[in-house]
Amino acid sequence: MRRAIAALMLACIGTPAVAQTADEELKVFVGRYVEAFNKGDAAGLARNFYALPNVEAGDLEARLAKQFESLRADSFGRMTLYGSKPCVHGAVSAEVQVDFAYNYTFGGVMDPPGDQSTVFRLRKSGDGWRIVATNDLQAGQKMVCPL
Repeated sequence: MRRAIAALMLACIGTPAVAQTADEELKVFVGRYVEAFNKGDAAGLARNFYALPNVEAGDLEARLAKQFESLRADSFGRMTLYGSKPCVHGAVSAEVQVDFAYNYTFGGVMDPPGDQSTVFRLRKSGDGWRIVATNDLQAGQKMVCPL
């Protein structure tokens, strides 16, 4: 009985440490994602950041390359990260709200800062965190992180 209580207490004490470490990992992940995005690195994004179900890395790379081509045609300059809010659901599952803006070479942004937000749904595997789905949020909408 004492062992069961001690194990339960240890699990409760250990969970915030796991969440805190995952929060830090996820913020680093988002920073690296933005760096790769700003380089227009479709191959790197497809290989190092995504694991979309039923989508081959080569197909994803082609879609990302087409997205970058379209952005460049619209005078895209870079993505500016305004913040990220991780929500860890366990050791291998999380979501991150990413608040950003696309800056254009003509000196402006299309939407005010904070009006562009996406939620990355992530899974952790032997290769690290990977995006398995994304969901764009409406202006002013926030991701809800259950306790």
